[in-house]
Amino acid sequence: MRLRVLAAAVLGSVLALTVAAHAHAEPTPAEVEKQIDTVWNTLEPVIEEHNRIKGELAANQAKVAALAEQIRPLQEQIDAARSKVAALSVREYKIGRAGGFSALMQTGSPTTFVDRLSRLEALARQQEAALADVLALKQQYDAVKLPL
Repeated sequence: MRLRVLAAAVLGSVLALTVAAHAHAEPTPAEVEKQIDTVWNTLEPVIEEHNRIKGELAANQAKVAALAEQIRPLQEQIDAARSKVAALSVREYKIGRAGGFSALMQTGSPTTFVDRLSRLEALARQQEAALADVLALKQQYDAVKLPL
């Protein structure tokens, strides 16, 4: 719609300038038609290019929206995994490695010592697995997001 109004305005301007230049004689209908054809032939490629670019923009916006929706669950998984790692880090900071070692060493019996050592190993494996999950999810997220 805007392009038609623009074309009409340009055509009107061209006609006004042409009429002013030939003020001494009225243009014939054939001359007016020729002027309209000339202006239209100039504007038509611009209009077609505009329509093509507008279509590409709409298609690209739809692709971006679809990809953003596709990676949203992955981002949520990364956020959850990072929260776990943050919680583990806070706990490690508060307790400290020395605190855990001291608690381990203060056990009264060898059986309790072995039990605590086993629990610490399991906790370490759990922390290592959580970190590996975060790294794997982040790599997967980066690979999916790269085309964006």
